[in-house]
Amino acid sequence: GNLAHPLINELPQTLGENVGTTLSSDEASTRGQKKIAFALTDTNGSTFAVGLRELKTKAASDTYQVFCEVMDDLNARGEATEQPMGRKIFSKIRHTMSDKAPCELKFNELVENLVNEIIPMIEEAAPELEEADLQPLIRLKNFFCSLHNLVHMADVTATQAYNAEKDHFEGKPPVEGFYKPGESGGVRAVRNCCKAFACGADEKNGVFGKLWTY
Repeated sequence: GNLAHPLINELPQTLGENVGTTLSSDEASTRGQKKIAFALTDTNGSTFAVGLRELKTKAASDTYQVFCEVMDDLNARGEATEQPMGRKIFSKIRHTMSDKAPCELKFNELVENLVNEIIPMIEEAAPELEEADLQPLIRLKNFFCSLHNLVHMADVTATQAYNAEKDHFEGKPPVEGFYKPGESGGVRAVRNCCKAFACGADEKNGVFGKLWTY
């Protein structure tokens, strides 16, 4: 695209002048290829996707290498507008959000080291730094998503509910509505209600739009 696009000029300001940006990352595999996405959220709650790249492995070193490539790309765009864009934006990272994989812990350490290395390179950032941030070492606050734990808990609960239902009805529980093998009536009721009335659960057959309008 056009490296001198006006939005490129405004990106550092758009991400907010206050120190406290949150770095979020997530990895997924599609058709045998691993991909990772990075996003930044400013103190106003606005989120911006800054990179989507292929990933060799989930190792912290590979994730960090891709992260630095994203920063270098932003720097390259900044050179066209005479701004150290990537360094300026990433110098404001103070929080991270990821899953609880062990490799993420090491990646967070690498990001913390990077932030401490690039802050002295950004003279423009100095007036914006708080007194605590002028210390020799910036400590990032790391947050972790527990969704995987909830999914595992839901799987175990659903299995036990199905087994209990089979025992109660002596192996022949009554089936009403849409049937899915290995699924209890209670889970089936919750799933059907979610698909009918929850936003985004079933865009094709749900009635969330009509319900919301009503």
